[in-house]
Amino acid sequence: MDSIRERLWDMWEAFVQIVTCVALGSSIYIYVFWGKEEVLSVDLLWQILGVSALCALWCVVYWSKEELSKKAMLARNILHFILVDLTVLICGFWFGWFFLSDWKMIVGMEITVIAVYMTLVGVNYLADRRKTDKMNRKLQERRTARGESIE
Repeated sequence: MDSIRERLWDMWEAFVQIVTCVALGSSIYIYVFWGKEEVLSVDLLWQILGVSALCALWCVVYWSKEELSKKAMLARNILHFILVDLTVLICGFWFGWFFLSDWKMIVGMEITVIAVYMTLVGVNYLADRRKTDKMNRKLQERRTARGESIE
């Protein structure tokens, strides 16, 4: 049960992070390609929430009962990016976020997807590293308190 709860919590955290970055990325994209005077429908907010939820679901590619090798993790990272990218591009086309006849919009959308994705990867990497460093410090403190040698 804890595993399911933890996985659902991870998906929720991913969703919140995605929505936050997508809102920022969308603001920039809309300003560049649609202009600062563009008036948008509330439908865009629902579209962003929906696409972000779909992208958060792709976290399942990281679920594994065993520890993954570096090669397997790299393959899953690539698969995850492709799934997220395709989700955003297909939904974006369907919602009319860009036009296939305008290559600049397509490139802009792809740059936005990559920037949002890399921002999230960077933020999560730093958070994981901070958590790992904290755990290692506590472990070292416990070993020192017990008089164990630290190698």
